[in-house]
Amino acid sequence: MKSIIRSFAIVLVSSFSTFAASAAEAAFRPPAVPLVSCDPFFSVWSAADKLTDAETTHWAGAKQPISITLTADGKTWRLCGLEPQAIPALPQTAVKVMPLQTTYSFAGDGIKAKLVFSTPKLTDDLDVFSRPVTYVTAYVEGAKEWKLNASISPALATNNDKAQMITNRCTVAGLPAISIGRKEQRQRVQLGQYPYLQVLDELLAEEKTAGEVDLGLLEIPIEKVVGTRTSGRTTAFAANFMPLLSEESEFAQKWCRLCEAHLSDEGIRDAVVCYEYMGRFYVQEGN
Repeated sequence: MKSIIRSFAIVLVSSFSTFAASAAEAAFRPPAVPLVSCDPFFSVWSAADKLTDAETTHWAGAKQPISITLTADGKTWRLCGLEPQAIPALPQTAVKVMPLQTTYSFAGDGIKAKLVFSTPKLTDDLDVFSRPVTYVTAYVEGAKEWKLNASISPALATNNDKAQMITNRCTVAGLPAISIGRKEQRQRVQLGQYPYLQVLDELLAEEKTAGEVDLGLLEIPIEKVVGTRTSGRTTAFAANFMPLLSEESEFAQKWCRLCEAHLSDEGIRDAVVCYEYMGRFYVQEGN
């Protein structure tokens, strides 16, 4: 059977360029501007007139703040988000929305800058199309030295503003990366609930199993995958499948290699083996 594994990333790219914003670009203002548009879950928008006028949000309205600042020749400007409010916003001069790309233009104090949010949903390359990545490219003119800083809220991993979140640092393909997820395990412990994955063998311990039927290759809704077949890795995962072991563990290294494979040109093509019982699915360890 086949399950769907989701992950996401925002990749920051820097570049130098010379450009000019047209009057038509400056006049256009859509009701909301797409910044990240990988899928309905990983979807971040700006509903303000300017990118620095309000926090970015999920398309359904939950707060998912992204903050981007530019430091040019010793002076720092805010390009995206409300925070930090102590840093002045570089005046926005234009916004241009294309099917796969949104471009913001800024200018002030002798500095010109552009932020380009690109989500490569290329229908002629399904490997790239399925890759849940949005690229943020910066172009700067008028500065001898400059750097871009980005702060991404853990709220991007949830649509619930009140959810408790946790972040972990790791390395993917030789680059520093941060994973984000809910503090599901701790919340369940505090509520007196079982904090780990369900185990099918334990559910069937007192049941009489007549046999198994091969259902072939299926696409399984991710919300239907609720646990594992055996108890071997039960305490390695929270109930929402987020890993619990430390990043120095062998288990964590396997997760990093899995992420690298998922983001590679080849991707993950092998089906995940699952067992269905009462309309729910349990993963066979070792996938």
